[in-house]
Amino acid sequence: MKKLVLMVMAGVMGAALLAGCGSSKKDETAAEATTESVPEQITVDYSTGLNEDGTLANVNAADYVTVCQYTNLEIPRDQVEVTKDEVQEQIDSLLSSHTTENEITDRKIKDGDLVNIDYEGTIDGTAFDGGTAQGQRLTIGSGTFIDNFEEQLVGKKPGEEVDVTVTFPEDYAQADLAGKEAVFKVKINSIIETVTPELTDEFVKENYETSQGVATVKELKKKTKTQLQDSKYTNYLWNYLLENSTFKEIPADVVNPFVDVYIDSMKSQLAMYGYNFEDYLKSQNIDGEDALKEKYYSTAEESVKVYLIADAIAKEQDLKATDEDIKTMLQVDNIDEYVEQYTKAYLNRYALNELVIKKIRETSREVEPATTEAAQTSETEAATEEADTEAEETQSEEE
Repeated sequence: MKKLVLMVMAGVMGAALLAGCGSSKKDETAAEATTESVPEQITVDYSTGLNEDGTLANVNAADYVTVCQYTNLEIPRDQVEVTKDEVQEQIDSLLSSHTTENEITDRKIKDGDLVNIDYEGTIDGTAFDGGTAQGQRLTIGSGTFIDNFEEQLVGKKPGEEVDVTVTFPEDYAQADLAGKEAVFKVKINSIIETVTPELTDEFVKENYETSQGVATVKELKKKTKTQLQDSKYTNYLWNYLLENSTFKEIPADVVNPFVDVYIDSMKSQLAMYGYNFEDYLKSQNIDGEDALKEKYYSTAEESVKVYLIADAIAKEQDLKATDEDIKTMLQVDNIDEYVEQYTKAYLNRYALNELVIKKIRETSREVEPATTEAAQTSETEAATEEADTEAEETQSEEE
């Protein structure tokens, strides 16, 4: 399935938490630890808290938000401009998603190399739990393994077998290993070299003509710039609306359904990558699921504020999401598989958000920063303050 790019809290968090899982395992053993428990498979109901049309369930948006003026907005050009460097960064990211790997066996290992190794760790000649692995991938210099394990592989070649001696920290989590010296018999299988494809018309045509409708490097860069600018516009406008609209206190029973979706999505992503939810919480020093919900309540509340603004404007402007809007948002001809995974209510939610932003952009215009109303007000206030200061100084001198 084509990746669904939506403003979903859980998706953002998922990337962060999986990165956290990787780093949290540094001091568990010489290698990355794995859990033997089978993660619970979680089905996420993305429609939680939403009506079928995507609006907030059991909520009248006008009861909780007074939306600021949103027509004829002046948008500072420097806030939505896209630079060549930003386009290139995005292109580089696209290329990195198409990398391939080569196994290198004819040179020595150096710092920064990704290597494939087998190892068996022993203490006083006896193997210990968690100290054995085959086909383990390790980036030299990453600090993933304890002590100076990685440094002892530098200068060795694939095919060699090396005895690596390390000492577990005194405060090591696994008490029976703390402070002890261990010897790892390591077999170096290969050095893994990542190959990034060259950006050519042929590459673009092969990989993006069907999915993105572009067949040349020029077309890809042009579309990438447009997408980046749309993203900047969207971010600027939502931030503007959030900062300038007025909110009443939002009841917890309006926010909590989205916290639940957030947590369920996290559980689902953890399970997909083979991680156990409880183990993850412990690794992040989070004291149970309730503590996690409390931690991310404010994030869910911020999303609810966005929905309230969108619902209020949609009602005022008589905007309703349709299947065609969803197809346009996802750039697909059929939405059935997306509905099955994300629910129609959820897709309508984000299509409605996009309709609201599109409506606001119809009457907005770009201006140079100094000519925006906010900038002019700031300059006037600064000039007034400076004049008042000079007057006070003059009066003080006269006295």
